[in-house]
Amino acid sequence: MTKTYLIAEGACAHNGNFDIAKRMVDIAIGAKVDCVKFQLFRPELIPNISRAERKYLDKCEFTIEQFGKLKEYCGTQIDFMLTPFDIPSVRGIEELQLDIIKVPSGRLFDIPFMAAIKSTGKKLIISTGMCKYQEIRLAKRNYPKDTKWLHCTSAYPLEYKDLNLSVLKGSMFDGLSDHTLSVDVPAIAVACGANIIEKHFTLRRTLPGPDMKVSLEPIELFDMVQKVRDVEIMLGDGKKKIEDSEQEMLYRRVN
Repeated sequence: MTKTYLIAEGACAHNGNFDIAKRMVDIAIGAKVDCVKFQLFRPELIPNISRAERKYLDKCEFTIEQFGKLKEYCGTQIDFMLTPFDIPSVRGIEELQLDIIKVPSGRLFDIPFMAAIKSTGKKLIISTGMCKYQEIRLAKRNYPKDTKWLHCTSAYPLEYKDLNLSVLKGSMFDGLSDHTLSVDVPAIAVACGANIIEKHFTLRRTLPGPDMKVSLEPIELFDMVQKVRDVEIMLGDGKKKIEDSEQEMLYRRVN
């Protein structure tokens, strides 16, 4: 079983406070996820957002320099990733020399934005909320074969009836971007075939901000990671054989 790549999505849960962002990195490291991720944007350049969303994002905006310091703070203890929401932010990711770009749902068919993304030559992880199967199948023709595709449903929070985890059993998706508040869903997704999990987290759900209602608190993030790692052990190597623990019972086998 390949180890699942776990992304702790910090999004804007830092609320523009750099010290909170650092504490979130500490939590992600303590939880033993593989990557911590935040969002890079210039609010005035993000399309299709409300006035209230714009006001909130104005408060949450970090500079390239701040994200550079956050990357340094991560060091070699954990991978650091960003999701850009506008073309200047894509250039910012290049400036920060990050290896992977996470593409948000809703931007896969934004041609100028995706052209800027592709021009970086970086590896991509793409969420597919608000997309149909046929659209994703067609889009895959235009991206490198090492691009990773995440099943996603853009509802916040997401109800179980709209999870549709069965799609992970095919070859279309590499993982899940999960918007439920469940600590069990990621482990179930791994059992269905996911090898990448993205999950929102926060210091406290009582903090202000739209992401809090889909975010795990620290103890829940720790629990989620353990459940995923347990499922990886349960799945084994996929080869049917006599296990070591069965050896002492072989005398009862009738040939």
